[in-house]
Amino acid sequence: MTTTYDDWLDDPEPTAQPAPHRRRVAWYTAALAPWAVVVGLLITNGSDDATTPAPAGELHATTEATVPSSGDRATVVGGPSGAGTQADSAPTALEIRGDWRQAPGRDAAATAALMAGRDWLAGELDVATDLLAVEAVEQLDGRVAVVTLQARTTEGERMRFGATVRIDGEHARPTGQPWLLPEIPTDAGPLETMALSEPQFHLEAVEALQHAGYRDVELEALERTESWPVIAHVRARTPAGRAVTSPVVLRRHVDRFVVAGTVVGDVTQAAEHAWDRR
Repeated sequence: MTTTYDDWLDDPEPTAQPAPHRRRVAWYTAALAPWAVVVGLLITNGSDDATTPAPAGELHATTEATVPSSGDRATVVGGPSGAGTQADSAPTALEIRGDWRQAPGRDAAATAALMAGRDWLAGELDVATDLLAVEAVEQLDGRVAVVTLQARTTEGERMRFGATVRIDGEHARPTGQPWLLPEIPTDAGPLETMALSEPQFHLEAVEALQHAGYRDVELEALERTESWPVIAHVRARTPAGRAVTSPVVLRRHVDRFVVAGTVVGDVTQAAEHAWDRR
């Protein structure tokens, strides 16, 4: 039988195709091959870490843990042991992500100076105090701190003195004898002020006082100083019902007043309703 060109176009011979199951096997093999290589590498690395001794003096292999008392995460770092394996090694460092005390610092130095200062005043100078406060802590190299303290005697006299504290290991201990310092005048005099009469500022001042917790606020006058403090002369009450008749210091925060000495973390959101009323 002779096949012409037209017959070949009309009824071509079917091309040999691979069986369907063979195509599926080839596709699965190509898709899974990279993952098989990854799994093999992970198994190899895991076996090497379990059998290879840790070099002497090297910290490695961190393990995430949870601190039950605070809920903060902690990282326990394991170090080498006498057997030379990570499984036998004891934790050598504990890094806690929190505001925890890692070593004696300024607070410990201040406490040690307060205790030593009270004993020195009572023992060496025969002075009884009803108030003892830290004025400053100076620390240069982390091993020695100089603490300046102020005291008020039971007779109303004010005193200043310094004390030296040695910071050693886990403790802060007073060393040497405290020394008296010149007194500071207790009253610096009033600040120079000028009237702040704009109604907008008066409205902002009342809103700041209310946000700080004052009740029944009556603003009598508002003054500004040469620097940043703004002084509000008010009559108000605290949440506990105590009368407030002394001046209250305000300061600017972004685009409004806040009461100086208060936390201003949420003042922006809390005061939005006041701006919407304008």
